[in-house]
Amino acid sequence: MPTFPTARGKIPDVAVADLPDPRPLRRVIGPGVVAAAIGLASGEFVLWPYISANVGLVFLWGAFAGVIVQFFINMEIERYTLATGETALTGFSRLWRPWGLVFIAMAVLANMWPGWATSSATVLTYAVGAGDPALVAIGELVLIGVILTVAPVVYLVRRQCSGLQAGGEADRPA
Repeated sequence: MPTFPTARGKIPDVAVADLPDPRPLRRVIGPGVVAAAIGLASGEFVLWPYISANVGLVFLWGAFAGVIVQFFINMEIERYTLATGETALTGFSRLWRPWGLVFIAMAVLANMWPGWATSSATVLTYAVGAGDPALVAIGELVLIGVILTVAPVVYLVRRQCSGLQAGGEADRPA
C-alpha cells in the first residue's frame, strides 16, 4: 500500500506489532474524557428522557436502535485500533484525504450546540433557586473551553511539581 502524503510528510504503512501493556487509568484520564462525556451525555442522558417524558414510550425503539448501532461502531473502531495501532481517523484518511476535515466538522458542530449546557444550567439554577440559565450556560461553555485549552499546561506543571516532590530542588535546604 502506498504511503499517504500529509502536510508534514507521509503516513507510514501499517506496521504489525504486539499489543503494548495497558497504561494505568490515572494516566489515561484527561481532556478526551471531557470531550467524550459531552458527546455521550447530550444524547443518551438528556434527549431520550426528555422525549420519553413528553411523548411516552412510543419512541423508545429509537433509543434502543441508537445504543445498538453505537455499540457495534465503537467495537469495530476498537478492533481496528488494536489490530493496526492507529486511530480510525488515520485509517479513514488513508482512503480519502479530506476525511479528517469531515470528522473535525462533525465533532465541532455536534459539540458546539449549547443545548446540553442550557439544560444543565436550567436544572442548576432551579436547584439553587437563583441565577440566569443563559449566563450559567455561557459560563459552563467558557469553563470547559479553558479546561481543554490549558490541559497540556496543567499536565506539564503537574509533571514538574511531582519531580520537585520526589527529591528535586524543593527538598534541598536553602
